[in-house]
Amino acid sequence: MTLEEIVKAAALRNASDIHIAANMPVRCRIDGELVNLNDNVLSPLEAEEYAKELVGSAYEEIRSIGELDSARTIAGHRVRINIYRTGGMISIALRILSDRIPKIHELGLPPAVDTFPSCQKGIVLVTGETGSGKSTTLAAILDEINHTRRQHIITLE
Repeated sequence: MTLEEIVKAAALRNASDIHIAANMPVRCRIDGELVNLNDNVLSPLEAEEYAKELVGSAYEEIRSIGELDSARTIAGHRVRINIYRTGGMISIALRILSDRIPKIHELGLPPAVDTFPSCQKGIVLVTGETGSGKSTTLAAILDEINHTRRQHIITLE
């Protein structure tokens, strides 16, 4: 499969993440569960070729820093890319990003979160496991603030 086909197939299944690793089939995270996108087990060379296709000449940076983060649009979907070595082989994690920031009330969060955009002082910590919605939650809070008042905001992620 091409990267375009992989991202398109994963997006059609509402996957949040795609995992590409040597000696494994391409896997997707759907509703928190990892499922094989197909049964084709990738060779180490195939995984490396996907990585090179994703980041081009920047691929060489992996040798010196051990991993590489990037982003691009694939098959019409914005994708965050993390390429890293594990067990001496290349692995890739792709996060399919939404084009729309949801409203806070659409996220099914505790009612207290609805009050965060109106807070004038303090700190908000959003924690959770990979794929649990931390970035989406923060984006929804910031979007609400940006649409209701003029404020300087500092974020760390």
